Amino acid sequence: MHTNPNTKFLYLGKEYSVGELMEIPNAPKWLVHIQSQLGHILNEQQKIGFQTSGSTGEAKKIWLKKSVLIASARKTLDFFNLGEGNTAALILPAQFIGGAMTLVRSLIGGLHLHLYEPALCPIGVTSVDFISCTPAQFLALSKAKQFTAFQGTILLGGSSLPGGIDSKKLNVFVGYGMTETASHVALRSICEDRYTAMDGVTFSEREGALVIDAPHLEIHNMITKDEIELINKTSFRFKGRLDDTINSGGLKIQPLEIEQYFSREGLEVYVSSIPHQEYGEAVVLVTQSRMSKEMLEQILKDLPKNKKPKFELNIREWPRLKNGKIDRKSIQSLVQKSQNKLSSL
Repeated sequence: MHTNPNTKFLYLGKEYSVGELMEIPNAPKWLVHIQSQLGHILNEQQKIGFQTSGSTGEAKKIWLKKSVLIASARKTLDFFNLGEGNTAALILPAQFIGGAMTLVRSLIGGLHLHLYEPALCPIGVTSVDFISCTPAQFLALSKAKQFTAFQGTILLGGSSLPGGIDSKKLNVFVGYGMTETASHVALRSICEDRYTAMDGVTFSEREGALVIDAPHLEIHNMITKDEIELINKTSFRFKGRLDDTINSGGLKIQPLEIEQYFSREGLEVYVSSIPHQEYGEAVVLVTQSRMSKEMLEQILKDLPKNKKPKFELNIREWPRLKNGKIDRKSIQSLVQKSQNKLSSL
């Protein structure tokens, strides 16, 4: 991979070249992951293996060509007008696709990349031209007032948006993509509800599912498991995961449809289901803090009655995967195991 000689890495207040960063001895584990990933990116092998998160299916290893990573990175750099001397921050784990692509963009774009230990709320994040993070990290950093003076672009990806996100004074985009597409193939402003394709990407629909064509990523007719409303060949609205669909009394319900009612009120909830003798499946609202029936009725007043949750499960802490995403499979498993603890709504 041809790298830009102007790329710099900033760690503990000191500036390093790629080679200097790779040679830092006795590095903490998270920095070792960055060193290791840089080694994979820069070696002579033509492909790199990535572990998928397992948030939307079984975790598996996927091999991507470096030429595909470079093509994806260039589209992002062009879209956000990033180049030599621009600053970025890495707060995602380097071993997953989001963190790895931040490294690739920096290497070919000549960015100055600030390195932080990946955490839900990394400490000391300063204003840079570009930062990529999960929605949960964005929420935590916002609550900690670390984005108060932030002037750059924030790219969110990795899961549905949690409640409480206030981005009125920030330049925030939401990406649509997955490991298989080497990061995002579409973007939307957080103020909009439709995704627009990156340059060179087109969309179609098959039985409600999104189909992706991206020749520069060597993707042709990739059928996803995401239910969408296709607007045209370069834009769509995301409705939810087809394999998350709840069939209650013959009515198909997307968890995201219900969760969004709470997100608008700054509340983080997740929707699951349990088998039900009468309905086939019954909707379960999973919360961290109990809500009164009056509050629930007010929030869900515009949701059709036959889509409203039948039960509530209150839990102490959201289960998360190693990369910070919400672990929906664990939430579903917890709901199944805790049916005796459900409260009727």
